[in-house]
Amino acid sequence: MKCEEAQEFVIGVFTEPQGARVELGALLVGYYEDGEFVYAGEVGTGFDGKLLTSLRARLEKIERAESPFTRAIGLPRAAHWVKPEVVAQIAFLEWTDDGETASHYTRSSNRTTKV
Repeated sequence: MKCEEAQEFVIGVFTEPQGARVELGALLVGYYEDGEFVYAGEVGTGFDGKLLTSLRARLEKIERAESPFTRAIGLPRAAHWVKPEVVAQIAFLEWTDDGETASHYTRSSNRTTKV
């Protein structure tokens, strides 16, 4: 798959790993628009074991009781909500027709910032 676009997204959720995966399953990310934190999609590739371990530890420190997203449809029920403080550079193929979510994600880098 050729990724054609890249953008910074804020991590709002992480899920538990499935199968042989360790530390975390996927990141659910979003962006800010008109004062709202909008769900953009799920990132599940582009991680090595070391990054999964460090990212899980970092995100556990900023867990919260409820979803940080103000506009979101289809979020998982079993998830770890986090304060929207960690920004990840995400490569993706395209925006969906609704213009709110991107498809075919892969993580390329991440950093911590206050948004």
